[in-house]
Amino acid sequence: MLILSAGSVTNDHGVKGLEHCHFLKDIRDAQSIKNTVIGNLERACLPTTSDGERRRLLSFVVSGGGPTGIEFAAELFDMLNEDLCKYYPRLLRNEISVHVVQSRSHILNTYDEALSKYAEVSRPVMLARVRLTLATGPLCP
Repeated sequence: MLILSAGSVTNDHGVKGLEHCHFLKDIRDAQSIKNTVIGNLERACLPTTSDGERRRLLSFVVSGGGPTGIEFAAELFDMLNEDLCKYYPRLLRNEISVHVVQSRSHILNTYDEALSKYAEVSRPVMLARVRLTLATGPLCP
């Protein structure tokens, strides 16, 4: 499982478990995330990988439903489902999951609610597969 915490300032809002995640602040962070995603895909394709381990390797969690987290989740979803499936044909699209963990009831909550609703409506297919989860406890690696 890959857990990410996106934003311009690191603020874990007291959520336990974020010390196990990748942060998204600079190019080194982006390269580390890319390497982890590719590594997870490589391990998920191995014939010795169990179904449970494959699901774990193909589960991606983004902490934060702000602009950076939502944009990253959408781009990750598109990359996994449109670009990388060509290079990893053994992976089924329904095995890949992207989750956004948000502490509020809707995404982009720092903006006007109309913008939040627009974002939820403008990408309904992606948001149906990017699961919005309310943060209720610690995140486990």
